[in-house]
Amino acid sequence: MSARDNEAIVRETHEAFNARDLDRAAAYAVEVAEWLTVATEETFRGPEGYKRYMQNWTTAFSDASTEVTAVHAGENFAIVEFIGRGTHDGPLRSPGGDIPATAAPWRHGSARCSTCGMAGSPAPAPTSIWPA
Repeated sequence: MSARDNEAIVRETHEAFNARDLDRAAAYAVEVAEWLTVATEETFRGPEGYKRYMQNWTTAFSDASTEVTAVHAGENFAIVEFIGRGTHDGPLRSPGGDIPATAAPWRHGSARCSTCGMAGSPAPAPTSIWPA
């Protein structure tokens, strides 16, 4: 795929997340895809894993949204920088147990980024990187 196509896919998945159309976002995931969340050391696999990853955020932050601030894409990859926002009004699942709602507003700046290896490429698996 072209860099432009890969950028469009990344932007579309964020738009789908914001619209809570998780099926649409997950439709871009292939069965062999893995999402590693570095801060929690969790791995999610395939379309269903990607949906669980997104559902975790929408359960914990019912008003969660992302604002894409930059996309760096090539033929085999895309790196997306974005700001995540929401109110912690539900349980946030983690390997150490659920984190109860705090009602606190949450904003995560452009230090939040994801790398995405696109289908059929030797690029690394998608990874979510954000400070713990």
